[in-house]
Amino acid sequence: MSNPNANCLKAKKCPKCGSYGPFNICVKTVVKMSDSGDRGFSELDYGPTSTAGCCTCGYSGIWKSFDDPEVKS
Repeated sequence: MSNPNANCLKAKKCPKCGSYGPFNICVKTVVKMSDSGDRGFSELDYGPTSTAGCCTCGYSGIWKSFDDPEVKS
């Protein structure tokens, strides 16, 4: 099967179970916080060395390990 991901997860799949997502990714962000709660956040920052996990099988590794080797760059 060819990789169906064409947007945020383009060319990504779990290296353990082959799932095409969803995945959890550890990101950095800035939140505007007041006493009554948060008021939104800025851009999400993550990259190839960010920790990521498969929601299907629980595999955990760096985001680069989710690159689908069958998809040419």
